[in-house]
Amino acid sequence: MKKYLLITLFALLWLEYSCDSEYETYNGEDVIYMNETTDTTRFSFTYVDSKYDRQTQEINIKAVGKVYDYDRVVNIKFTPKNAVEGVDFEPLAEQYVVKAGETTLVIPIVMIRTDALQTEEKIIDMELLDNEYFKTYYDFGSNDRTTWVQTDRLRQTLIFSEFMTQRPQQWNPYVLGTFTPKKFKLICDVMGIEREKFLDASYMSYRTSYIGKYMKKYLADEKAAGRTIYEEDGVTEMTMGPQAQ
Repeated sequence: MKKYLLITLFALLWLEYSCDSEYETYNGEDVIYMNETTDTTRFSFTYVDSKYDRQTQEINIKAVGKVYDYDRVVNIKFTPKNAVEGVDFEPLAEQYVVKAGETTLVIPIVMIRTDALQTEEKIIDMELLDNEYFKTYYDFGSNDRTTWVQTDRLRQTLIFSEFMTQRPQQWNPYVLGTFTPKKFKLICDVMGIEREKFLDASYMSYRTSYIGKYMKKYLADEKAAGRTIYEEDGVTEMTMGPQAQ
């Protein structure tokens, strides 16, 4: 019993020493990294109502080291792959800084909703670069085995689109008919229903029948007025399901 107590004691002392030597004696240069859980961030306008033509995706950046009483410039390189500034996203700031007394920075990227997002993804690559204020590696001191090892969180990719390849969870084909993105958008716009409501079972359980009935009449009225609504192919007439009464 005494032997096991001694082993436990030595283990605790070693752990305490390791923590102290690795973190509490930090004396390296100031470093910066992407404070995101993955190196790729995805965003979809799929369940964003049509009235919103812009959405903001925040990219979080973290500085490690001392806290200073002056602003520090962050060097970040943006490389849009097939996205055009001013068309697919709003112009980015000329300069980003970690404010005096702070160690974090949030970069807001405002994405613009365009028809192109329904058929292709837009991609923006970002990369942190060294400058006189920040380095792009970690240094926890000479006792740290990973000293001078470059972090794997220097780059971030933002991918955004409005693809909708699957029907919403609460879409009832017997009432609403075959799912198409155009029909889904029309229902939400005509009836003023938030798109995300089609993911809410409790909401749709008592609204589906009414939606089917309302839209069936709407489509019939439009056809009678000489404004027949067709699917994306321009040939197939849009209809509701057989149980839409």
